Amino acid sequence: MNPAVTQSLLLAKHLRNRNPGSPAWVHELDEHFVGAAYERNADDPFLTGPDNLAYYMFRAARSHDVEFIPFEEAMNTALQWATGAVVYPGGGVSEWVYGPGDLVSLSLCRTSAFQWQGDWGLDPNLADYSSGGTVNVGRPNPEFLAPLAARCLEFILRRVYASEPALKDRIPSLCVLRPEARKRPEQASELMINAYASDFSSPERAEGFVVLARRFLPSHLSRRFISFDSPFIPEDRFTTLTELIAEGGLEPVPEVEIPTA
Repeated sequence: MNPAVTQSLLLAKHLRNRNPGSPAWVHELDEHFVGAAYERNADDPFLTGPDNLAYYMFRAARSHDVEFIPFEEAMNTALQWATGAVVYPGGGVSEWVYGPGDLVSLSLCRTSAFQWQGDWGLDPNLADYSSGGTVNVGRPNPEFLAPLAARCLEFILRRVYASEPALKDRIPSLCVLRPEARKRPEQASELMINAYASDFSSPERAEGFVVLARRFLPSHLSRRFISFDSPFIPEDRFTTLTELIAEGGLEPVPEVEIPTA
């Protein structure tokens, strides 16, 4: 049997007993997902989810009686459009959903559950920003924010900013924050986007924005993302995401709508 088809069967078996709170379980799932065989979609490979976002459909091939699509081809198509993925394992097993940030993490780190070590893998201590001390502001380097991650984030921020009157003329940008009190290299920095709760038409939309932005970031960057109610960093201290994307030799996600099922 084709080893990739074997991985498809193992993928379904793994998804029968789900434990998404276990990093080890997620790592094993990712290995099966990357190694499995997938059917080439006869029609459009995208669907629109209940969140009105596009997802690429990965249909696991459980036999040799179908046309396969190379995993890299399918993955690159999803990444090109900054979509998530719906994995259909077959065999009566419910589908699994990867967010857009998960696919970026898989591409960069070979796992959707990657986390930095030490303080960098812990939740931010926001009390450090309310103590009145000096906060250093910097520009993200490619080791902190890979161009592919910047591209995925820019796509959703562009859509959100266009839908909010207070943000429609603002360019999606971000900066890296680090309280002056954190002297040791192992102490973490945070990532902040130039959008605040006060920019949104309701508290619910502001909360929804934070959730959405996290879904378009890999898990290690999602953990470092913080937001505030109102601005306290000058706009000229932020770096536009389009600039970071271009510096990485990439182009933003196209403006055209993805045709979905």
